[in-house]
Amino acid sequence: MFKLFEPNKIFSINLRITKYILFLFIIVLSIGLVEALFLSPEDYIQSHSVRIMYVHVPSAWIALGIFSLIALLSVISFIFKNKNFSIIAKSLAPSGF
Repeated sequence: MFKLFEPNKIFSINLRITKYILFLFIIVLSIGLVEALFLSPEDYIQSHSVRIMYVHVPSAWIALGIFSLIALLSVISFIFKNKNFSIIAKSLAPSGF
């Protein structure tokens, strides 16, 4: 069931896909930052201060998603006794803060 999650297969997949994900990340991040910080309209009351929500709210959702994924991976690792899931959960822990 978990043959795709074997370390040698994950490593070969990561070697091939990393460049494409980095390129896509840079494109999406640059477009999002330009639209959120420069092209978005000012608020009537808060003026330019409202634009911090375009950074704060998504980062809070990402942190909540990472914490949920850590919990899910820990439960799956406990049930199926697969060490790869616990390694992934440990590697996600620093990025959730």
